[in-house]
Amino acid sequence: MKTLAVFVCAIITSHMGNTIDKSGEELTNLPEGQGGVMITQKPKKPKNPPHRPSEYTQEVADKLCEQITEGKSLRTICKADDMPSIATIFNWHRSQPGFLEQYTRAKDEQADTLSEDIQEIASKTLKGEYDPQASRVAIDAYKWTASKLKPKKYGDKIDHTTNGKDLPTPILGTIQQNYAPNDIIDIE
Repeated sequence: MKTLAVFVCAIITSHMGNTIDKSGEELTNLPEGQGGVMITQKPKKPKNPPHRPSEYTQEVADKLCEQITEGKSLRTICKADDMPSIATIFNWHRSQPGFLEQYTRAKDEQADTLSEDIQEIASKTLKGEYDPQASRVAIDAYKWTASKLKPKKYGDKIDHTTNGKDLPTPILGTIQQNYAPNDIIDIE
């Protein structure tokens, strides 16, 4: 038995006599000046569809990892009815030895995809197709995510030198270099 939800949409009449809902879509052609209330019935979507996979299969794992590699978030992927829930995927991390490695590799490759997306956004912004401020927000978000997914390649580089020279050896290292392991040092 399907549960039906009733949605009541207020209808307004345009100056042409067409009935328009709140989204601006034309619904019917009523005589000018007449308005009313339209009642539509829409089946309610079940929270957990019965066909949502929960058992591990290599086919579903491959599809999931392919979408991750393409740059989609896990949350977005798991919204699809034919994909498992996020909790199921985390359970697979623990229960399927090869899946965690496959998933980790896909997340690593996702950083490269995000880098490509950054290049595309920058190119389109320079051509005037995208708003520069919106592009900056997107690029910064993609850069941050890529730096966390693949820090050796996309993370911030930290220079551990001063004026191009190596930092001095720590004091403890100097003490250890000057004395043999069995030397007794009297500190008073």
